[in-house]
Amino acid sequence: MTENTNEVMKFDNDAGNDSMKTYLDGEYFKMPSVIAFKGPQDSTAPISFESEGDKESYMNDFLNHMDVSISSNAVSENRRFLVGSNAAASGLPLTSFDLNDLSGKSDVDLTALLTLSLIAGNRVKKAYKKGEGLNDPLKVNVNMTTALPILEGKQPGKIDKYRDRYLNATHVVTFHNFKDPIVVQIKFKHVYVGLEGEMAQLMISNSINKRLGQIIINQLKKRYPKVANSLTPEIMGKLIQNSLGIDIGGGTTEWTAIVNGTTNLNVSTSLMQGFDNVLEKARLYLQTKNLNFENVSQVQEYLSSDTDDFFSNNKEVVKQAITDNAISFNEQIVKQTSSVVRQIGSQLNLVFVYGGGSISLADTSLLDDLSNKLKLFKGGAEVPVIWIPKPYAQVMNLGGLSIVQKALN
Repeated sequence: MTENTNEVMKFDNDAGNDSMKTYLDGEYFKMPSVIAFKGPQDSTAPISFESEGDKESYMNDFLNHMDVSISSNAVSENRRFLVGSNAAASGLPLTSFDLNDLSGKSDVDLTALLTLSLIAGNRVKKAYKKGEGLNDPLKVNVNMTTALPILEGKQPGKIDKYRDRYLNATHVVTFHNFKDPIVVQIKFKHVYVGLEGEMAQLMISNSINKRLGQIIINQLKKRYPKVANSLTPEIMGKLIQNSLGIDIGGGTTEWTAIVNGTTNLNVSTSLMQGFDNVLEKARLYLQTKNLNFENVSQVQEYLSSDTDDFFSNNKEVVKQAITDNAISFNEQIVKQTSSVVRQIGSQLNLVFVYGGGSISLADTSLLDDLSNKLKLFKGGAEVPVIWIPKPYAQVMNLGGLSIVQKALN
């Protein structure tokens, strides 16, 4: 049995409205961005195990079983709650990011509650694996990279305030899964706060000679055959120096303008709407068709799940409702893109589209709508639009945060 150690954890944290996409010491983990508060009537017996194998399995999957309370000056909430997948499966009312609340991610407690729970849960998981005692408080120091929406991050003092929320406190997370609580004390050594979209563009610029870079080049050659013979990684690297990234997330959409290799924050901007707004409108419509989804997460889970032939018609109804409600959202994206491109001027070479929302919108007219609009700024010439494919679309910002993490260490 080894003693508790003062661990240093590298944590890359893309805290999205739908899900937390993270690297915990280099290991990828994703969970729903939801919690469920437990009242006195929701108390359950502590977890017990029938065998060492059951215990091993549970602890290896500990991040999907978190039952916590948090004491920290960074949050005002000290009630006990379930986290992520454990919350989603509980049947209790879920607390998620409010699509209609104009407060930013840096202002609401939920971002910090999810972040601190993940760090502490990973510390417990590692401690168990290493044979550390769990009766005394576990300690961990953290180097974190994370990001805020562009409009939020551009507000004076906002990034510093958000960074200090983590740096200027010791955060105590208590796990209530077992008969004896497990306590984790968290201190942040370093917190880097970037901008959503900007982090994704960093990943693109660092991927030219890697698999993603080749996928981008192949997509360009397929959709724009005139460039097929002349396009090389070196030329691609130069083209990216003047490009635009459109990051379609759950709660916001970001436009990141790269001009002469540098992010132009005067032009870059956010729309305080994302694909979740489309899903919410579709959800309300579907209720009139007696298809009852309690929240956006349930709609997403239904679409991603396998259904047999008996329910296939319902799935088509859901898909059509989303497509119909995406029309006005697509129009907003095209309109905002027009505004940004007008400010960039004739230097624009490429447009990249990514983010979780881009996966579903790839089946709509958005790509053609964007292409047609962009021609108006180039005298009828094409401005190539590259749709980042599904395996990468949701983790572009996380990839950029990981690059920053490596540079800091």
